[in-house]
Amino acid sequence: MANVTQIVNNSIIPSSITDKVTNDINMLLLVLKAIGILIVVYLIFLAIRWISDMLRNRRIKKIYEKVNKMDEKIDLLLERTKVKSEKKDKKEKK
Repeated sequence: MANVTQIVNNSIIPSSITDKVTNDINMLLLVLKAIGILIVVYLIFLAIRWISDMLRNRRIKKIYEKVNKMDEKIDLLLERTKVKSEKKDKKEKK
C-alpha cells in the first residue's frame, strides 16, 4: 500500500493523470461558478418581481376602493332620483 507522501510526490500517479484531473476539477469549478452566478441573478430577478407585484397590488387595491366609493355614490344618486321620480309620478296622478 502506498503512503500519502508517495502519492503527493507523484511517484505512483503519473503527472499526465494529475494534470487531466486538475483540468477537469478546474472546469467543474468554472461550471459551478457560472451556475452560482445564474442562481444569484435569478434570485435578484425574483426579488424585483416580488416588489413590483406588491406595488401593483397596492395600486389595484386603491383603484378598487375608489371604484367602490364611486359605486356607492352612484347608488345614492340613483335612489334620490328614484324617490324624486316617484314623488313626481304621485303628483301627476292626483
